[in-house]
Amino acid sequence: MFYRLLLILDVLVAAVLVGFFFWGLTDGSIGADNILLWLVLLAMTAGLFFGATRLRARGQEAAAVALLVILALPAFLFALFALAVLIAQPRWN
Repeated sequence: MFYRLLLILDVLVAAVLVGFFFWGLTDGSIGADNILLWLVLLAMTAGLFFGATRLRARGQEAAAVALLVILALPAFLFALFALAVLIAQPRWN
């Protein structure tokens, strides 16, 4: 159950990442100077998914969850921060 929850969160993060990648390709902000950075970022995200599914298929669910947490934890913390900002409505001045 926890594996699936993390997998869903990671898929959402990957979808945002791919969306920003294609948006950058269309507006020209991704060029020859930073395409390698983007490709490494996308490859690492795909590697996390591939590694987690392979580990779970081999029966090592704890290791698969640990891999998925690498991408899900920063996304979850950012979502908590955004929720706190929406609820608290702090003054930024």
